[in-house]
Amino acid sequence: MQKHLTVLLLVYSSFWSTTFAQTKTARAELDVLDYKVILEPNIAQKSLSGTIMIRFLKKGAASEVAFDCGSLIIDDAKCAELLSYRQEKQKLILTLSPMSQSDYLLAIKYHGTPSRGVSFFPEINQVHSVFHSNEWMVCNIQPADRATVQISLVVPDSLIGIANGRLVEKLRLEQHKLSLTWVHETPIPAYTFGFAIGTFNYSNKRVGGTSLQYFSQGHTSAELALIFKESGNMLAFFQQKTGLNYPLLQYNQILGKAEISQEMSGFTVIRHSYGQQVLKDSTQINLAAHELAHQWWGNMVTCRDWGHFWLNEGFAVFMSSAFKEQRFGRAAYLQDIKDYQIEYQKVKDKGLDKPLVFANWNNPSAEDRNLVYYKGAYVLHLLREELGDELFWKGIQQYTQANFGKAVITKDFQSAMEKASQQNLQPFFEQWCYK
Repeated sequence: MQKHLTVLLLVYSSFWSTTFAQTKTARAELDVLDYKVILEPNIAQKSLSGTIMIRFLKKGAASEVAFDCGSLIIDDAKCAELLSYRQEKQKLILTLSPMSQSDYLLAIKYHGTPSRGVSFFPEINQVHSVFHSNEWMVCNIQPADRATVQISLVVPDSLIGIANGRLVEKLRLEQHKLSLTWVHETPIPAYTFGFAIGTFNYSNKRVGGTSLQYFSQGHTSAELALIFKESGNMLAFFQQKTGLNYPLLQYNQILGKAEISQEMSGFTVIRHSYGQQVLKDSTQINLAAHELAHQWWGNMVTCRDWGHFWLNEGFAVFMSSAFKEQRFGRAAYLQDIKDYQIEYQKVKDKGLDKPLVFANWNNPSAEDRNLVYYKGAYVLHLLREELGDELFWKGIQQYTQANFGKAVITKDFQSAMEKASQQNLQPFFEQWCYK
């Protein structure tokens, strides 16, 4: 288990140190309502081009708004109220004139050769997004901003495409290409947008009303069925603990080429070595359970800002172990908790312990990341021990149901647990979360 904790942290390190930088400006706050993106990756050249329509509201009187655009090159931007635009420090900054209508409609044309955010593998004709949505589409990356999205991928007709939501259109184009369009009708944070393209073997299974699909280029359909055989049980477990059904009709699990894992709404890309890991030891399923847990805690109950990031990641780590307890017994759960406590103790021994609520998540250290993941999971275990199972899971269910589709802070979680338990938990949260 210990080595798997290390791998999990390493693959996320670049994401945390950049995407989650929090900056304060005098610009107006954005409320994006909808994105419509058309994207054509060039796998051989490791490049992409795209167009995007963004419908948004501007909060406040300031005339400037800023979208995240990473290293993308903006070719053109148009909006009826647009006075000027410029690129500055990975932002697309717009100066807008006053207007009477309720929302703005912005059209952008762009291209890029991203060194992060998109992983290209020309040798096997595969590409997928990873973290940094702003490296393949212009967007507002702040986690509290939720929007619907339509993604159209232009791909060679020999490849399979996967993206957020349900596939609504498949058009054959010239030059042996396809246009594939997905619509995600539930508003979600932009960092959960994503896509994958490649030549995949696949397997599928239906659990209740949900279609589970598994993809990999390096594994057979039979192997995929074995690697992800617990996915249906995971789905049922999280639904039972929350009283909330998985919100989409389909969930895709992709074993990508890279040693990187990331959840996105409706699917996840999992590091390639996970497949062999599970084929060797069928109990080593924490990573798949972790990513699936994010479909509730992270994607739908989302930290309002990155200072409360533990509400995403600490929850996912803990829930993966709670599933293992249900599936493999109490000893498996307690071994995980012991491993998390050991990782947390390493940080304490260095004198680098911090509250789970971070005042600043700019350039987080490896120790900060350990705290969010493993101290977060360990603290949830301690809270479970203090309240007992009945009250703990009652509180988890009430918290999740009350905040599904919303942005939260730690106080929201504390309030839900206090309401469910009828106990004053301020001393507990002061000790572990705030001080």
